[in-house]
Amino acid sequence: SSNNIQPARAQATLPNFTLVNNAVLHENRVGLTVAEPLQTGAAWLPAKQQVQGGFEAQFQWQITRMSRRGTDGFAFVIHNAPLPFPGSAVGEGRPGLGYQGIPNSLAVEFDTVQNPSADFGAGTKGDPSDNHISVQTRGREPNNANTDFSLGYTVQGTPAIPLFADGSVHTTKVVYKPGTLTIFLDDLTKPVLTVPVDLGAKLSLDNGQAWVGFTGATGKRAQAHDIHSFSFVGTQAAQP
Repeated sequence: SSNNIQPARAQATLPNFTLVNNAVLHENRVGLTVAEPLQTGAAWLPAKQQVQGGFEAQFQWQITRMSRRGTDGFAFVIHNAPLPFPGSAVGEGRPGLGYQGIPNSLAVEFDTVQNPSADFGAGTKGDPSDNHISVQTRGREPNNANTDFSLGYTVQGTPAIPLFADGSVHTTKVVYKPGTLTIFLDDLTKPVLTVPVDLGAKLSLDNGQAWVGFTGATGKRAQAHDIHSFSFVGTQAAQP
């Protein structure tokens, strides 16, 4: 099937991430978490990337669970947090998916648990479902995974969103053109989510640049969150 990932090829398509907390490099993939409870991990590209002028990111990922439904999910994250070690940022785990609390950030989350509002410490809504993509940001403020802070999220309509934790390798493409973020899942011709956002206005960037990578977390239940490949191409911002 098209889901077969060849280890050598996968290895060749993984950048040299900076791994944080429980993230680990396996032979042919990066594990943001292994299938153990209360893990929080992050993987960042080792240098800031140009995001303001536009970019295209593509990644193959896999969520495997040992037994019953696992937790909690992972996120593709852009941030320019004013932290002592910003290239090794990690936020709150469990429903925070490892990005909650990172200021000056935007996260595209792949969430596998429907958490009530009380789990987030801010906001009023709770998660829309137990299998959704959402774009989360509070601008320069510490990010939060509650739906109150979503710019848009998927619903189980048309096109249908596959079950993230089905053990299959899924492909996501994230395309940003200033003013619009578009997300594709498996079918790279039809987007599953399009949200209006101007990264240059929403976040405080460093000459248009920010840190780019992934976060993930498990809770009392667990699942493995693996990144098999990642490519990121930024459009150079026009020089003033």
